[in-house]
Amino acid sequence: MSTHLKTILKIKEIPNKKIGNKFIFRRRVYLSDTNAQGNVYFAKYFEWQGDAREEFFRTAVPIHESFFSAGYRLLTVEASLEYKGEAKLYDEVEITITVGWIRRASAELKFIFSNAETGSTIAVGKQIIASAEKDGKPVAAPQAVRDLLLPYCESPKNP
Repeated sequence: MSTHLKTILKIKEIPNKKIGNKFIFRRRVYLSDTNAQGNVYFAKYFEWQGDAREEFFRTAVPIHESFFSAGYRLLTVEASLEYKGEAKLYDEVEITITVGWIRRASAELKFIFSNAETGSTIAVGKQIIASAEKDGKPVAAPQAVRDLLLPYCESPKNP
């Protein structure tokens, strides 16, 4: 493998991390993410929000696979985005996730999209997620799952 190709592969590897009560997911903007005007197509932010959420659960809640194998489902009840700026080709986007609140069967995830180089906010979003049985009926999430989300909570008080 040529040295040039090794360098390119390393550039694509952007580590995720936890800082305080925040989970940070990073990704680079590629041509397939952009529209004819050269900025990121608006629907891509929802896709990235989903990718960030999956990585958050994979990393922060490593027992989520046993949650699914026990017959639980994770439903997205609500998802929203508010656009504040734009990202362009090859920008590095940092998606910060915090937990707004946790209830018995649901939680609010908050997302802040920012330009990793400038720190400027590109978008803010949220998702309300709920645990349910196979038939879709809401059911309390296991305490172990809720406990793993607590370190990412913005405040100890939840509604």
